[in-house]
Amino acid sequence: MPLSNSELGGLLCSPSRLRALSDEDLLLALRSRCNDALAVLFERHSPTVLQWMRAILPDDVVAEEIVREVFIDAFHTVNQFDPSEDFQLRLLQYAYWRVMNLGKNLQDSELKELELLEKEIIARPFCKMLRDTRIKRGLSIDEAVDAANASDIHPAQLSRALGLAIRQSREERRISRRDLSRKTGIPLDKIVRLERGLTDPLLITEFVRISCALGMRPLALDDRLTEIHQNICGVPRRTPRCRADRAPQR
Repeated sequence: MPLSNSELGGLLCSPSRLRALSDEDLLLALRSRCNDALAVLFERHSPTVLQWMRAILPDDVVAEEIVREVFIDAFHTVNQFDPSEDFQLRLLQYAYWRVMNLGKNLQDSELKELELLEKEIIARPFCKMLRDTRIKRGLSIDEAVDAANASDIHPAQLSRALGLAIRQSREERRISRRDLSRKTGIPLDKIVRLERGLTDPLLITEFVRISCALGMRPLALDDRLTEIHQNICGVPRRTPRCRADRAPQR
């Protein structure tokens, strides 16, 4: 249970108690201008974020700088998200966007680590949602897979909906196809074919790159895709739209 306002106020004079608090209570304390709460969050989560950054970037100095910037981002946006959400996941999202903004030409080995980070950002909450839904409905993994395979979602309709979602989002933000290609590293001809609904479903890695280049959270672009897809064919979302990056079963 989150702390009351009076309890949070007491923490302003008792920073030594902060280490015993949950992330949620620390964020509430930070909202109440208890800046020591940020120091505790940094102490708790910075090693994980730094590990990811060092796996992606060859320069430790740059990696450490990104970690500091990520916590500054969290400080400035602390009032913009729900304290009960996964704080470490939010930090990884900030870190990913920082890496993408560097505009570095990453080598194959670094791209592989970047894909792992993207899977951590996207697949983990999505897999939890699928697992919770499956358990709630009393289905085994095999039964859930059979149900997904039996769905009548047509790949061409999904491709068309994805293309429309990307084009609408890009035009709203006045980003050219060439700029989108440059920011994501996806070839221009593929961007064109993608918006026309003429390509295979995107990899999770490509989907994340496009959403970040558009200045959108991946789930926001996903919501737009779902709405357009339902308008096209009236079929509710039942299966993930990205191929290849399948998360392990738990």
